Amino acid sequence: MIHLDGSYLEGGGQLVRNAVALSAITGQAVTIDAIRAKRKGKPGLKQSHSTAIQFLAKISGSQVIGGEVGSKRLTFVPGDQEESSSSTILPGYSIQQSTPGSIFLIFQTVYPYLLVRGAASLPITLTITGGTNVPRAPSYDYVEQVLIPNLERMGLPRIDMQLCRRGWTTGSNRLGEVKVSLHTSAESLDDHYYPSITILPRGQVTKIEATVLSPHACELAERTCSVLRQRLRDSETDIPIQTGRVETTSHHTHVYLLLVAYTSNGFRLGRDALGGREDEVVHRCIAGLMDELHVSESEDSWKPCVDEFMRDQLVVLEALDRRREREKLEGEERHWSLHTQTAKWVSEEFVHRT
Repeated sequence: MIHLDGSYLEGGGQLVRNAVALSAITGQAVTIDAIRAKRKGKPGLKQSHSTAIQFLAKISGSQVIGGEVGSKRLTFVPGDQEESSSSTILPGYSIQQSTPGSIFLIFQTVYPYLLVRGAASLPITLTITGGTNVPRAPSYDYVEQVLIPNLERMGLPRIDMQLCRRGWTTGSNRLGEVKVSLHTSAESLDDHYYPSITILPRGQVTKIEATVLSPHACELAERTCSVLRQRLRDSETDIPIQTGRVETTSHHTHVYLLLVAYTSNGFRLGRDALGGREDEVVHRCIAGLMDELHVSESEDSWKPCVDEFMRDQLVVLEALDRRREREKLEGEERHWSLHTQTAKWVSEEFVHRT
């Protein structure tokens, strides 16, 4: 039994999500104490955590003690590894939430398990209800435009997504819904064929594309591109800017902006901002992208091919590559966020025992 302190390092829900995913895959039971102890407001499991854990337990034949909303202690006991084969995975599942909890934090929890245990010939379709654009979680737009293309660039199987409707935490209480189809391949994910997750150098940024959701979407898109061009000129950087998705929303709080930088090595870097006054959203998002591009800093000799927010989501996938020599790339560790450091710590707790 692995014991984890849920308040260690970042001390949030990501620690729990990664731990139960690795537990289900490796067959090692885990107990987590002090869950989300560092979070303001109510510590313990939120609904999206509880929903993801219960669903993962269901499809993996695992047992859960303390998986209810508000729980500060959780024990996850994986099912029999031979019985939890691709034959037990169905081609379709529906995961329902009663609140706009993040759809993609649920996806983040179950994706590694389905990637490894899924059938070789059939795609697995998840229909998930909840929030598509919610605070402190990946948005539909970020997952569609950054996360999935980068995973495919690294050699992982194709993922298709369909946005049925958006779900926000403000305004209308209508829940969002997304269909995600995973084209898994058991024979390509065994020990011999599993693609190595390698954090390559970034290359040059070739263009930046803006996605804008707002009641005044067209005007906000023009303002965003104008401010970004000026910031790039001020830093003596010449990068083409174009507008992608521009979507008019029906509530004054439904304001979202995503900036995606495309690189010469085929990767994408993303920064987004959600909610608040439109001018604040623009400046917050652009400042984040400029930091990600290191435009305002002295040049590093090495820059990662993925952004800060995707980097920590790769750690569990790295841990699944048993052929990988876990050397630390020179300069790469400097770019680890607290989330990435926490994910590394959790993964090592499981990997060192296999």
